[in-house]
Amino acid sequence: MGLVHQERAKVRRAMEQTLQTTVMKIVTFVNTHKDHIPPITTQGVNPFPYKITVDQKESSWANRMRMY
Repeated sequence: MGLVHQERAKVRRAMEQTLQTTVMKIVTFVNTHKDHIPPITTQGVNPFPYKITVDQKESSWANRMRMY
């Protein structure tokens, strides 16, 4: 194995470890801060009675969101 390949493998392992650590921090945070989410009490496909609609006449997301 060449030196360049070894360095790339080392950097890749370090990035994978950083990504895994970060993902686990996110999962832990999300799991400990979910008291505001109502429990799912139905077996239906959509347990929350909300519907989001988007006007199909608008052509772009910027127009739909009224951002620009």
